[in-house]
Amino acid sequence: MIMQQRGLLPAAGSGVRRGIRDVSRITGIEQARIRFFQRMFSGFLGESLDSDQFDEGQVALLSRVDKLVFTDGKSISEVREELAREQQSVQVISVTSGKGGVGKTTVAVNLAIAAAGRGARTLLFDGDMGMANVHVFTGIRPRATVMDLMDRRTPLESVLSDGPGGIKILCGGSGVAALAGLDSRGMEHLGRQLALLAGAFDLLVIDTGAGISADVLHFLGMSDDIVVVATPDIASTLDAYGVIKASRQAELNGRIHLLVNQVQKGEQYEAIAERICKCAEHFLRYTPNVLGYLPRDRALGLANQNRSPLVTSRPRTANAKRFRRLAAALTADTAGGEPKGNGLPHRMESLVHGLKTRADAQRQIPC
Repeated sequence: MIMQQRGLLPAAGSGVRRGIRDVSRITGIEQARIRFFQRMFSGFLGESLDSDQFDEGQVALLSRVDKLVFTDGKSISEVREELAREQQSVQVISVTSGKGGVGKTTVAVNLAIAAAGRGARTLLFDGDMGMANVHVFTGIRPRATVMDLMDRRTPLESVLSDGPGGIKILCGGSGVAALAGLDSRGMEHLGRQLALLAGAFDLLVIDTGAGISADVLHFLGMSDDIVVVATPDIASTLDAYGVIKASRQAELNGRIHLLVNQVQKGEQYEAIAERICKCAEHFLRYTPNVLGYLPRDRALGLANQNRSPLVTSRPRTANAKRFRRLAAALTADTAGGEPKGNGLPHRMESLVHGLKTRADAQRQIPC
């Protein structure tokens, strides 16, 4: 797993928050220069560009950047590279689907727990904006939700809940219209706060909403790996292809994988995977990686009903073993400390600007 050295950057997101005038007085950095650093190092500072509030970690980072640039004479790109080397390179896996009811959340929860069992410090984020249910499937009472993350007065360390199998969970809001309709500023802030949280982990697993809305494409855009879940249902098969098509048309960089759930027998899985892959090859000139399938399983259904994930409650069952194999396959490239992605700060920088453009345009990519 990715186990690079931590603690070299100040911890942002906690402690007393200060206004820009106080920060200027304490650090001796002019306000105009602080604004300049906000623009140039937004991926590291983690706040909206027009924010007037800074926590202790951000103040320390501003002081350090000022010294590196104006005392040591380093260029902006050199400082960015130095900071990036010190930050954790987080692998991001999004679990998504074209339609609801295909077992997407079940896959995300058990995949996260299985990855944690391999030694990865794992954060599971319920990214189904407004209709979250990860807390239900994991049987926890949320300490806080993403709504608290959106509140700039809430310290980052206060928003995570302890989940089964040693994972941490950022729970979403269920039935919250404000989350389902976030504007570009809100989604930009959410993205940056999520990046700060993820910096303390080896792996971030995102359970997205179903479909190809702007917020779903937002999370897929920050992902190293995109797991598209389909079932034998014809509508699910068509919509799974639609997600693959939308991802390719949006020129997302994540590796796309196909997982077929609720399969009665192997032949059924092979037919579904072949159908989706042939369509992708013919129309998109792209072939998703086929991860395999999960057979329809009474034990898995009971685990969900009991709010106790299969990997922890029934670890010896066939599907629990399959989840562990999935986790091994998806995180294999991170073994030995080699980063799997391009580094979260750089991905977030690109992601936020892309998301803002899509949200402002209020458009969706058609299937």
